Amino acid sequence: MPAPDGIRMLVEAARRIDEARIELADIALRRPSLDHVFLAMTTDPTESLTHLVSGSAR
Repeated sequence: MPAPDGIRMLVEAARRIDEARIELADIALRRPSLDHVFLAMTTDPTESLTHLVSGSAR
């Protein structure tokens, strides 16, 4: 998931997970790949939502 605040968002997520007493196997912050950047710039964000809605209506 995108993390615009980087490490701050990761630390906050880890804190909330710990408060909820959820045990994690792993948590990490990584830079997006070129594929992720390309898809984010060229894909209509409503496309997957439309697919889900039309698929559930059948």
